[in-house]
Amino acid sequence: MLPDLIHISRSDILALDISPAEMRAAVREVFEDLATGQCRFQPKSQLEMGVGHVFQTMAAASYRWSVAMMKWVTVVPAAPDAALPAISAVICLNDLATGHPLAMMDGEIITLQRTAAISALSAEYLSPPEPKILALVGCGAQARSHLEAFTDLCPTIDRVICYSRSRRSAEALAVIARDRGLEADVVDDPADLVPVADVIVSMIPASSELRPFMDATKMKPEALALMVDLGRSWLPESLSAFDLIGTDSLEQMRHPVDATGKAVTSAHIGFDLLTGPSKVSGRKAFCFRGNSAADLAAARLVHDLARARGYGTQLTR
Repeated sequence: MLPDLIHISRSDILALDISPAEMRAAVREVFEDLATGQCRFQPKSQLEMGVGHVFQTMAAASYRWSVAMMKWVTVVPAAPDAALPAISAVICLNDLATGHPLAMMDGEIITLQRTAAISALSAEYLSPPEPKILALVGCGAQARSHLEAFTDLCPTIDRVICYSRSRRSAEALAVIARDRGLEADVVDDPADLVPVADVIVSMIPASSELRPFMDATKMKPEALALMVDLGRSWLPESLSAFDLIGTDSLEQMRHPVDATGKAVTSAHIGFDLLTGPSKVSGRKAFCFRGNSAADLAAARLVHDLARARGYGTQLTR
């Protein structure tokens, strides 16, 4: 008899109410496994259909958890107030020994949560001591995940500064921050947040109209920039101001990128989460290339919790 196959929906994943600490722990564990050979991943393959319009496949497998995963993710240009998210994904989780699928699951929430978890994990290495001011550049769903992750990780944060192409989304995020008991401001010029923030998360999607506007030379001497957008929103000539730059996968990324997606070779990435940084002083940055092992960790956590708690819909094979 074939093994059970379930579908885990977006609403199922939200109902599991996975905490940022749980997701961060799962991601930390899988990077430890990568370092010891207990997990393997394939660099993402990408089909580009235009600037900011890509289809990607991401695969990873864990010997310890005895599962393998494939994620099919799409990124498309979207207006600031678009009805549909710019990123969508589906994930297939398989039994490693037999190869048979265990679950199909929505990948949107998992992608948001694992990205914020990687940011938080890197901040454990790189954040200045007791950060107080968090700046979110781009205020969509990814920003909400980062707000949740960082208020969990850094209880010293008491102020959030929001900037977005859409003031409406920035205002909405500020309301969420205030509901958490934080001071929250919306700025119309990102230059106002760069000199005061302790941690800056930039999440600007790629587009043919994007012009870099963030200046790393204006940051605090010990501040941290988390570049979910790979650096594309930052002025290329300013990236050499960082004393240390890391990534989630040195195998896939050695430099930040500019607004066109080209490597900024004047700025060098020196470490990833497998090796850790050799120093932590000065201005720091962390760039995301996308490590599928983190998706595997998140998908395995979702699957195990869903099975244990009775979530998911049986699929006919």
